[in-house]
Amino acid sequence: MKRNMIPERLAEFIWSFLRGHPGSIGGFLLITIIASLEISLGPYVLKMIIDAATLHADNSALFLQAVTYPAIFYILLTLIHNVAMRTYHFISLKLFPKLRTEISVALFDHLTKHSLSFFQRNFSGDLANKTQCVAEGVESIIQTINRYILGNLFTLIIALILLTTVHIYFAIVLLLGIIVYVLNGYLLARKTSLVAHSFSAANSHLSGQLVDSISNIINAKIFSNIAFESTRIEDAVNNVGAQDKLLQRRIIYTDFFQNMIFTVLITLLILGLIYFRMHSSITVGDFAFILGLSITMVNMVNGLTQAMPNLAKEIGKCQQALNVIIVPHDIQDHKNAVQLHVTQGKISFRDVSFNYDKGKLLFDNFNLTIQPKQKVGLIGYSGAGKTSLINLLLRLYENQSGEITIDEQNINSVTRDSLMQNLALIPQNTELFHRSLMDNIRYGDKDASDEAVFRASQLSRCHEFITQLPEGYQSMVGERGIKLSGGQRQRIAIARAILKNAPILILDEATSALDSVTEKEIQDALHAVMTNKTVIVIAHRLSTLKEMDRIIVLDSGKIAEDGSLENLLENKNGRFYKLWEMQASGFIPS
Repeated sequence: MKRNMIPERLAEFIWSFLRGHPGSIGGFLLITIIASLEISLGPYVLKMIIDAATLHADNSALFLQAVTYPAIFYILLTLIHNVAMRTYHFISLKLFPKLRTEISVALFDHLTKHSLSFFQRNFSGDLANKTQCVAEGVESIIQTINRYILGNLFTLIIALILLTTVHIYFAIVLLLGIIVYVLNGYLLARKTSLVAHSFSAANSHLSGQLVDSISNIINAKIFSNIAFESTRIEDAVNNVGAQDKLLQRRIIYTDFFQNMIFTVLITLLILGLIYFRMHSSITVGDFAFILGLSITMVNMVNGLTQAMPNLAKEIGKCQQALNVIIVPHDIQDHKNAVQLHVTQGKISFRDVSFNYDKGKLLFDNFNLTIQPKQKVGLIGYSGAGKTSLINLLLRLYENQSGEITIDEQNINSVTRDSLMQNLALIPQNTELFHRSLMDNIRYGDKDASDEAVFRASQLSRCHEFITQLPEGYQSMVGERGIKLSGGQRQRIAIARAILKNAPILILDEATSALDSVTEKEIQDALHAVMTNKTVIVIAHRLSTLKEMDRIIVLDSGKIAEDGSLENLLENKNGRFYKLWEMQASGFIPS
């Protein structure tokens, strides 16, 4: 199965993974048939023993001869059933861990290909919970279908064949009873599935709310809004409780009506047994066989009754998760996408138009060319389009028209991986993995040696504070790097970009979280790093702009001014000069 072709419908989704394990499927079916034979033949063999005992009650020799083979056969049935069940568990141990791994990896791969807007619409904790829910839920669904549905079906077929050897009445009554039960159960299960879907959605919402509140606990404390967050969580919990109550009520209704069908079934079978026994149409063994097999079938189907609500619940949860995860990717590599090869680093925006969510155009036929190895600063007020321009270059969003090229290669026609390999980003707000400092820095080049990591750390001025930590480079940084200060996280990001050594470097005011002394040190390091690279800097501090060959002032998605620092300062009526005048301590509004 190609991982980019994951089915959204649950049945097709499960089969797309299960068909890769034909041996396990065959083993499950064989064992299910063996178990069904044992369940059905067991009462029949007991009938043979009872009939022999009744017929030869006065002759011990004939009695022993008549019951020996049936007794041996019954013992062998029990032994075979025991071996089959142990084999079933062995196959399960081999299949389901593999299946969970394959599903988890495939769903994660699919998730990672979604656009930035997808992750902005969905809680990260909720997505993780849904991925795990599907991986675990599929196992439960397969086990239930195999053990309860297929097992009951095979047992019913064998039981009907055996019942016709006694009297067709019992086969017809049992068959009709099971059909009515299954149809009624199906109709009830459909309604239960809808309620289960709502329950799953409420549960996912609660999970997302918990992650959101816990991850922002500092804000809640600072603004004295713990009670507000508790109320939000309480509302979400109450919603889950209300949906669960509806689901349990539906399950109670289902159990009641299904058990009423069984009561009628058993009544008809017992009346038939009494009638045919009174007319000497059946033996004592037949009486025991039919009653025993019917009760066994009733218990089995009753087990199915108990399993169906849970099956519906699992199906609802898994399908709801797939409805969220398995949606078409907003941004995909084109069918004939090629690798991006950067030899110079020239960047061009040609007649680019772009808007968010079909709103007003942010860029309308926007044009900009950045020459190879040129260092360009982008400035402007909030909403001017600085970050959006970078996001388009990173292809986190796609432009509606026009084209963006790197060395005359349209970035929409190259693979996203090759695009990202040639771009290095140092963001303003750095988020780190909850891993060691060594792992976080090495993320820029996973094949880098320890020595290369140390050199990058020294250039970004983070080697000193890392070596002072008790565990040094093996120190864990906490969730999203919470154990580090803002400046420390930013220096780690700079080290990571240095290690990547991409031909195009993008900085979203990489020194904004640093003190003045450290900023000077980083500026010196960045000066060396920016050599022989095309550099784009979203600048808020004038100290950064002094290093730029060219400054572009954006205003509402348009280029208001374009020139060197000296040229722009000469125009005292220009926007840049006004921003310069408004600065305080080297700050330019963002």
